[in-house]
Amino acid sequence: ADCDAFTPQLQSVAAAHGGDLTVVLVSLDHHPADMARMMAGTDWLCVPWREHARRRSLAERMDVSATDLPKLVIIDGNTHHVISVSGRADLERRPLTCVREWLKSRAGLSWWNKAKPWMLVGLASLLVWNLAVFMLAPLFLE
Repeated sequence: ADCDAFTPQLQSVAAAHGGDLTVVLVSLDHHPADMARMMAGTDWLCVPWREHARRRSLAERMDVSATDLPKLVIIDGNTHHVISVSGRADLERRPLTCVREWLKSRAGLSWWNKAKPWMLVGLASLLVWNLAVFMLAPLFLE
């Protein structure tokens, strides 16, 4: 289900960046028909279905499990270094800038952008706590 929602977004980004991005599907599907459905209408490369051991090995090396699918790992095509293991989150949070960062061999989201949502929740909680203390303190001090 998540793959069905994410695939069109990935197709659109890959099409917009032409030869700069190459998508290689490493399917963890249980049936070849599911993999074929995922590949339909794309020009993506893939590790062939019959190469089960290679697909499993790549999934293990990239720390991909069935619980975190779809997972988008960004690899520099020249150096073969992993740029980002959180490509999906990068793309969902900052679709206009992450690809530009990937093409410079930089993670699509900085640590600051990854931490911001959690920091904002923490700051909001702190603010609510301070307001509650400030507003309620006079009631208890009388």
